[in-house]
Amino acid sequence: MGEIPANRLTAFTRMTDLEGKRTFQFPDIRGWKVLNTTAHEVGKVEEVFVDPNTLEPAMALLNYQKFLNRNTKKLLVPWNEVQILGEGKVRTRPTEEQFADAPEWQEEMSDWTVIAEYWEQRATSPGSTTASANEEEYSLRG
Repeated sequence: MGEIPANRLTAFTRMTDLEGKRTFQFPDIRGWKVLNTTAHEVGKVEEVFVDPNTLEPAMALLNYQKFLNRNTKKLLVPWNEVQILGEGKVRTRPTEEQFADAPEWQEEMSDWTVIAEYWEQRATSPGSTTASANEEEYSLRG
């Protein structure tokens, strides 16, 4: 009793839901332009999901459009996969090919396991471009 299952996902809260109720120690990137690894604009940050206990950012919801393609998809991406450039811009660490394989986020999703597993696998795969601890700290603090 009282034991948390190992495969349980942490519950995250939309930054929007806590707006005006909490103070955040990271930049509000909602509405910022998203640039791909080659610096082309490929979308906007729609939302940031935070840990409700620590108020640390966990995931960014991107409205992503592959460069030179009209099709868009919503991607829930770990915070450490987004690099804050400033001036209303962020850059993604994954390539367009990696985003093409990423599962799409849907509003009615109650189970984010598929998304979490995709990013976890990517983080542990050989040749991964996931941020190092130093880069992650920079990413969190801007």
